[in-house]
Amino acid sequence: MIFCFADDLSGAAEIAGIAWRYGLRTVVQTGAQTHNQADITIIDNNTRSKNQTEAHREFNNCVKFLSNIKADWFYKKTDSLLRGHVLAELEILLENFKKKSVLLIPANPSAGRIIKNGLYYLNEVLLHETSFVFDPEYPRNVSDILSLLGSSEKYKPQFLNMNEKIHAAGIFVGNCEDKKDLEYWVLQLNDEIIPAGGSEFFEAVLRLKTNKTEERKEDKFPSLPGGRLVILGSSSEQSRENLAMMEEKGICICRLPDSITSKADLTDGVLQNWITQIVTALKRTKTVIAAGNQLLIAEPDFRLILVDFFVKMVKEVYRKIRLQQLVIEGGTTASKIIRSLGIQRMNPVFEYLMGLVLLRAHGTTDLHVIVKPGSYPWPDKFWSNYS
Repeated sequence: MIFCFADDLSGAAEIAGIAWRYGLRTVVQTGAQTHNQADITIIDNNTRSKNQTEAHREFNNCVKFLSNIKADWFYKKTDSLLRGHVLAELEILLENFKKKSVLLIPANPSAGRIIKNGLYYLNEVLLHETSFVFDPEYPRNVSDILSLLGSSEKYKPQFLNMNEKIHAAGIFVGNCEDKKDLEYWVLQLNDEIIPAGGSEFFEAVLRLKTNKTEERKEDKFPSLPGGRLVILGSSSEQSRENLAMMEEKGICICRLPDSITSKADLTDGVLQNWITQIVTALKRTKTVIAAGNQLLIAEPDFRLILVDFFVKMVKEVYRKIRLQQLVIEGGTTASKIIRSLGIQRMNPVFEYLMGLVLLRAHGTTDLHVIVKPGSYPWPDKFWSNYS
């Protein structure tokens, strides 16, 4: 048994896709249930967008429960840009699993996300010079990796250059510029070190721990029946570019008007009109995109309230039309929608590419969910086979 912890559903789905690719029986759960026969259990703790007190309590309860269950090893999936309550959650893992250290490698070199000389780069640009400086929840206004992670009364994380080794107890972040660096850090692990970080480090750890080298090769995209509703719940610059691309392809879009710029604008009347528009569109075309206001709005908590607006819409549309496909962009949005539909477990059945994963809701044969991080682009091949 392998346990993995993620702070939103897109992160959980991302590593589920990797596990599926390596032929492991994999389940994604929305809680700490243990009644499954999977090789790897991935738990979406849905803590990234919660306040620190609430996130700490929920994550601690989950880890405390699972710490009494024997596992071969476990992994903490973090956001590659260290958004969320990363340090606090690493502390909880150390305390509950009685381990000595954490090795955190949040880089994803194949996606241009690297750590060089202690600084984070995205496609060769310092992180604080990218659009992530405007992230509505966790603006990335520095590039120094230790500053991004922060410190606490218990731990002051330390940075390791290549060829350095973990020499004491604590939390360590490693330099990582390419695949060779990932492989170096994997070889530094032992039973007293918790591995944590991005999806590419997870894959490297998985290969070492399971001795699996053969990857599943399925190039043909699965054909799924029924109507599909695409939810664009992210407010990232990439998400806005994604929406523009979909408009160019002529895909039906039901969008909230740009005049909605405050919590007061999100009325029940607006919600019902939006639901009617989407249901009507789904009766005449098989793919409909539901998009919120793509403007960057500074009003506190607007984005989280907008996510709840999306959740109410999906729940009502699903009641009116038995959707067979939900495509959700944005991990926090996906986590809340899945919970609102009463789904507790899902199994990966296809990986389109890293981060874009098809999941089947457990106990049903007609609902499939595709989850994608909001900061990743959609591949052209996906839409050419999908629309």
